[in-house]
Amino acid sequence: MVDKRKKFIGICFLAVLYLVAFFLGILVFLFTGGYLNDLLRLLLASMTSVVTIYIVGVAFHTASFIDPYWSLQTPVYMLFLMIYYNAFNTGTILFFSVFSLWAIRLTFNFLRNFTGLHYEDWRYRRAKERFGLFYYVISFVIFHFLTSVTIFAASLPMYYYVIKNLEFGLWQLFGLIFMTIAAYIETQADAEMYNFRKNRSKESQVYDQKLWKYMRHPNYAAEFLLWAGVTYVYISAMPSEWYFIFCIAPMICLIGGAMLISEAHYLATKPDYKIYKKNTFALIPIPKKRIPYLNDENKRWVTFYGQAQSKGRPDAMRYARDLTLRYPIFVPFGGDKIRITLDNYCVDEAIHIDHINVARGKSLSDVQEDPLYVTFGGERRIHIEPHMSLTSDVIPYEIKEDEYLIINIYIKRTCNLTGCVDITGPLSKGYFAYGDQSFKPSLDKNTSKSMGWVHFISNVDVYTDKENECVVCYGDSITSQDWPDYMLLSLRERGIKNISVVRKAVSGTRILREYECITYQSYGLMGKKRFFHEVSSVSGAKMVIIQHGINDIIHPVGEEVNPFRPMSDMPTSSDLIEGLERYRKVAKRLNLFVYYGNLLPIYNWRTYAPFREEVKNEVNDWIKMQEGFIDFEGAIGECKDSIWYFKDGMDSGDHLHPSKAAYQIMGNLAASVLFKNDMN
Repeated sequence: MVDKRKKFIGICFLAVLYLVAFFLGILVFLFTGGYLNDLLRLLLASMTSVVTIYIVGVAFHTASFIDPYWSLQTPVYMLFLMIYYNAFNTGTILFFSVFSLWAIRLTFNFLRNFTGLHYEDWRYRRAKERFGLFYYVISFVIFHFLTSVTIFAASLPMYYYVIKNLEFGLWQLFGLIFMTIAAYIETQADAEMYNFRKNRSKESQVYDQKLWKYMRHPNYAAEFLLWAGVTYVYISAMPSEWYFIFCIAPMICLIGGAMLISEAHYLATKPDYKIYKKNTFALIPIPKKRIPYLNDENKRWVTFYGQAQSKGRPDAMRYARDLTLRYPIFVPFGGDKIRITLDNYCVDEAIHIDHINVARGKSLSDVQEDPLYVTFGGERRIHIEPHMSLTSDVIPYEIKEDEYLIINIYIKRTCNLTGCVDITGPLSKGYFAYGDQSFKPSLDKNTSKSMGWVHFISNVDVYTDKENECVVCYGDSITSQDWPDYMLLSLRERGIKNISVVRKAVSGTRILREYECITYQSYGLMGKKRFFHEVSSVSGAKMVIIQHGINDIIHPVGEEVNPFRPMSDMPTSSDLIEGLERYRKVAKRLNLFVYYGNLLPIYNWRTYAPFREEVKNEVNDWIKMQEGFIDFEGAIGECKDSIWYFKDGMDSGDHLHPSKAAYQIMGNLAASVLFKNDMN
């Protein structure tokens, strides 16, 4: 979820930066008059703007500040030349106006994806990871200097058109038409891709509809058309200067290189892209015989393990190095390929992992066999920028039902371990060990320890039979504890072995609000920031169980008691119901049917008050009227005089969380409600 305030501040900052950069460039042009010819003066002005943007970008650790310059460079300096030479005629005005349509389109597309001053395109992030300290040299030479010089060269026909103050002719109209068509194609292609990314159910999905059905890169094809149109306009006005056609050559190389980088990235991160590549030409809209995608056959990707990612409890020792994390994961159904998604969604700095490997296990113990390296984009070392996720390459690795997949994460360099979630249950366990023990058959008992924290792992998917599917369980500490595991065990006891249960739960989270202090950082993000991110990442799901909202009710106590929990945070039942409805709207967009689990008893919890009971009961009354309803409260609680209590043996002792026996009842109930037809 984009922070609109940070985005607005970022856009305002970029606006000021570009005003300063262009102002300095124009000053250089004016002060070099009489010393250099106009072309060199303009090139020096443009490079002055580039250096200004580069320096500020380095200060903010991002190269993406230069991106809008590629679209604004030509129209800004062309307009300046029109003013400087008083070259306002039909030809220059039309030339400038049509090109500005393209520039506005490209700038708008950048701003639409821009998230704030921390934003950086994935291409720059990969280069930063690969080249280390040399990255800043490469960033200046390639991303800033050479790219801007390439655009400058391609723009020479426009600059000379203005400098020579050429008159408009009929033949030039064809070039302007080509440029207009190109701007339209790119606008349409960008809009289609933006809407797809906004609504896709998983980041690894491939878009192959409308324009993208006929070309893999309609935007790059339109770029070729645009710059060809620019060159044609000038040559049609000055046929004797036909050699200006070579101005487009560097641009062709730049676009081709960008296309190759994109192809390599998509092939590494999108399993179906290889088939899409066979089905569709890169730049030519000629139909080809279509090969079915992997998901079109009898198999598909299904998530069989998943966790939300939040922040751990505040600790002075939040960094670690030379550490192995090992997670045994129960496999409910088999397949011949797997992939792993890591998530750094909640952490404000990049994480660095030396390597990950997978192995086979037979239980929740730390014993493993047949370990195998996992690669991400062809690399063993992993770098994930703040608030980003990363999916591994497809791993040919056969797994069978009822065995365990072991995932080892080795952290060699100092790494922030804040990103994690705490879980419990009969199928949930993890280990940490000092040193690189990722390939050892078992961990050294003197330097290892079990734990409930899961770091970085968001989803584990298997390429499996199409009949297999998963259920997402979304919520707070109630769901981060045992009942989803018991639900899976209940299904298997009843012979339903084609279902996985994927937990997306963070203790302490609320639907409507979140904390901004480190004291409660482990209580995670508010629902509108969590839900789509967590649930949309899951593959093969048809249903989601939502049991969420109790923390909104019990947390506010007043600033005189706790400065971080004002009573103004206390919601009405209508507020919570609106939040639950919002979940359903998002789930519907993801083609997921929603089951609501009602809120559990809170009587005698330390902040209990009758008004909280009233809000909880009103929310539960609404939940009971929904088509998908799981009566958790009725199964483990009882009502006396409009107050709900835990039944005997159902309270863990804190009067908020159920006992293990109660969690087992909840898991059995969820299994029977969702799959009652299969159990008859």
